[in-house]
Amino acid sequence: MEKSLNNSENLDRLEKFVAYWRESLENAVERRDYFAKASERGFTIKDESGNDIIEERVKDEDVAVRSYQRGLVVAESALLRAQQGGTTFD
Repeated sequence: MEKSLNNSENLDRLEKFVAYWRESLENAVERRDYFAKASERGFTIKDESGNDIIEERVKDEDVAVRSYQRGLVVAESALLRAQQGGTTFD
């Protein structure tokens, strides 16, 4: 049987969870901006089908940024709820 975490341990876990989402978001923004700048400067890399890989990466990283933003909102909400004495996700 798994040991139940006390409130302090839950808060620590949630703070690490928030830090993970925040760092992931920052990394995705950096990658998106890197590829966007390359695209703006006219750099292209074509795949076998002739599609611009850099443009595709900009789109992919934009999707990742939005996903990490949502994850961060959920994590911050859970942390805030726990700090206020509410229930947390186990």
